[in-house]
Amino acid sequence: MQKKYLVFISLHGMDNNIETKQNIKFEDYFKIIKHKLPYWDELPEIDLYMDQVIIYVESHIADFVSADSKFISKSMVNNYVKQNIMPAPINKKYSKNHLAYLIMICMLKQILPLPDVKKIIDEKLKKNSMAKNTKKAKCHQ
Repeated sequence: MQKKYLVFISLHGMDNNIETKQNIKFEDYFKIIKHKLPYWDELPEIDLYMDQVIIYVESHIADFVSADSKFISKSMVNNYVKQNIMPAPINKKYSKNHLAYLIMICMLKQILPLPDVKKIIDEKLKKNSMAKNTKKAKCHQ
């Protein structure tokens, strides 16, 4: 049985432009494989202000989105709140719950329109709420 490996082959003697493009593609692929999104426990415990939120989210998802697109800004975050895609900040501060929303929104909006992202989030929250209610009902029996 043959094993399949991802092999990077340098194209010696060929056009340097081709080699450079292949090196970039390989490096991008390696960054994505090596990079991981933060777990819930790894999100900051303290609440953050908008500028800190932007920096935090950008630093964690930059390898997953195209370099030429702006994937998060203050106005985008404000629009997500206005459209009820995520909850509003409390006293202009964003909790780890908000960070989780923003990371998920930024990742999903790369492949889906925002109304579909909202549906996915709402459906997941609904399922989680139903599961918690079922669990509570079983505990009280």
